[in-house]
Formats: sequence, structure tokens, C-alpha cells
Amino acid sequence: MAIDTQDKRRSIAGYAGPFGVIAPLPAGGLDDLDRRHVAGVYRGPLVSLALFSFLAPAGVSILFLLADTSGRVLTEINPEIQRVSRRWNGAGAVSFTMAVTDPKLREELFIPGHKVLLQFDNGLRDWGGALTGPREWNGSSVTFEAVSGEWILATRRTGRGRTFTETQAGTILTELLREAEAFYPTGLRAGNIWQGGAGHSVEYHRKTLYDVLTELVGNLSAGAFDVTPRLESGRIVFYVNLYERQGTSRPGVALVEGQNVTGIRYREIDEAVNAWHLAGEGDGWADDARAYATAVHSESAARHGMREGSEVLSGVTEQSALEAIAAKRLDETAWPTRVLGLTVLNGPPGRFREYDIGDAVTCRLPSYGFHGVNGLFEVRAQEFFPESNTADLVLLEVTA
Repeated sequence: MAIDTQDKRRSIAGYAGPFGVIAPLPAGGLDDLDRRHVAGVYRGPLVSLALFSFLAPAGVSILFLLADTSGRVLTEINPEIQRVSRRWNGAGAVSFTMAVTDPKLREELFIPGHKVLLQFDNGLRDWGGALTGPREWNGSSVTFEAVSGEWILATRRTGRGRTFTETQAGTILTELLREAEAFYPTGLRAGNIWQGGAGHSVEYHRKTLYDVLTELVGNLSAGAFDVTPRLESGRIVFYVNLYERQGTSRPGVALVEGQNVTGIRYREIDEAVNAWHLAGEGDGWADDARAYATAVHSESAARHGMREGSEVLSGVTEQSALEAIAAKRLDETAWPTRVLGLTVLNGPPGRFREYDIGDAVTCRLPSYGFHGVNGLFEVRAQEFFPESNTADLVLLEVTA
């Protein structure tokens, strides 16, 4: 669905984070879309979760494999697929329907926790996950949902009182994956794990692996994570990836007003924080009771005035780690943010296959802003419409 209602256009700003939320129009109550909206999530039917959304009959051939909980492939099915989604630093979903007359609609195949893998012929990368969520029956069909591999991380937990001292984020993740696998097989493997950044001293007590990863990319030094499926020797396996930054800069790929851009929503959000005061975990507020760090962006302060923020970070005790977090926060918040909601065509100078979530592409919108928009913006969400061969994008300006 295009960005075609006032509430949906307002909710685009949510992709800039909680500072960017614009309240929905008053309508006497909050429905599910309104609740997504005020939480800082785009209110469209799929972009709230999704990277991609499409209907199978629109010229897309999809191989759909069904496996048991260990990932051993049981069969190939041919359902009607309603939607397939991917999400930045989170779990996506697939919704599909089987006819009650389909001979493969058997209870032993559709057990919650069974794994699925989808492979596409249109350039989209493989999608994999596990059967979960509600299933709906009617007289002629049943609709299932599967959640992507990131969801599996939320079903497994760290050990009791697990501590790390001056350990890099990649090592923390690798060790926790190994320990979870030793307790009971997870189907999760260490994939492309970034091994840079500062060391961190943290403690986890029965925390989900999903929560650990969101902390690694939120308060600690990593930039993004995802889980990628792979078919290996008749089994579906999942690789957990941790990135310093997901995606690449692609300045030669462009979204241009009047060429491959047909709809525009442009918003400037002034919620800059150019001085961060952070405190680590400790006992009391004396100088030696805990680590402290302050980072100031003097150029932003001179232009916009001093704007301070502060936070106490549990589990962070090392000075070097706290300083790294403060520097990261400053990079992300020092300047006002520009957010774009675009409806785009699959054509030059920026075809769909040339960019993905996390990539930074050039946006040229001469009719918007005081001097036009001409710079790099990072793709944070994409919703594809096969019937019109268009997509809605949400993009954030690259300021660092």
C-alpha cells in the first residue's frame, strides 16, 4: 500500500526513532495501527514489520521447504503466500495459506517450531524461520505464520550469572551461541561476526539471546545484526551475523524526483542531542563509585546550542567501554534528522536489485527543503508492490 493517508505519512517519522513520532489523527480511540504508530513504528500494514512484501502470483517463483525442529527438510509445499517480511535489527514474518484439500496439509508437518526456508527467483535473498503464531481455519483453507530466524534468538537464554570482562561484542556473541548449543541444540551458528570495537564488562542472567544482541547494537559497539538461513546437506541452518555496519554506501545508486521517484514525504526532525553524560553501573554517585563519560559535539553545539542528554547504563563498568558508547551516541544524535518516505519505481538510476536495507543511496529531490535534497540516505524499510512494480521506502539521512 502506498504512503497515501495522513496518518501513514505521519508515522513515517517513527523510523527516525522515538524522537520522530508524530501523533495519529484523533479518531476516538486507538486501534492496532495507532498503537504501532505511537510506539514509533510505521503504521502501514506491512512496513511496520517488513522489508519486502509481495504476492506469489505476481510472476515470482518461490521454493518453499518445510523442515522439522532440527532443520531436517521433510517436504516441499506450494502454499498461497500472502506476505514475506524482513526487518532492520528484528524479526520478520511470512503468512501463507494451505487448502484443506492439499494432501500435504498434515498435522505432523505443521508443528509449531518446525523450520521453513523460502528461495526466490527474482533476486531476493533466502528467507528462513520457524512456524509459530496463530493459525486460522475456515471451511476451505488454513492460514499459517512463520517468524524469521531472529525470533529463534528470543527462545534461548544465557546461563545464570554469566559475566564477561573486557570482552569484545563479537566474542560475547560467539561464546553465548556456543553455550546455548551445548545446553540444547539451537540450529544457530556463528556467521559473519564482527570482531572489532572496545572490550566490555557485562553480566547476563538468563537473558534471551535476542535481548543480548539488541544490547550489543544499542548500548555497546556493534551496529546491526541479522540471521541468515542456508540449506546445507538437506538441513536448514541459521547463521547469526553481527556487523559494525550493515550495508554499504552506494552513491552511484540514486532515487531522483521525477525519474524513479513518484511520491515523496519529506520531514525535518529537530531532536538533536550534542552532549551526552553517561554513567556506568556502580554503587552511589561518588567519583570512584562508577565510571563516567561525557562527550560533546562542539560544532553542533555552536550551531544549535547546547543540548544535553544523560543515561545510566546497567552492566557497563569499564571506562573505555563507556567512552565508546558515548562517542557512538554522539555520532547518532548530534544533528537534526531528515527522514524520507518515498514511492519509487524499479528503474534507473536506482533499480531495486541495486540497493537493500542498510545501504546508503543518493536522494535528489530538488523541490524539497530550502536548497533541495541531494545527499546520502540509508534505507531502513522497504515494501514492494508487485502489481504496480513500485516500492515504498523509508530512509534516514546519513549525517556522520
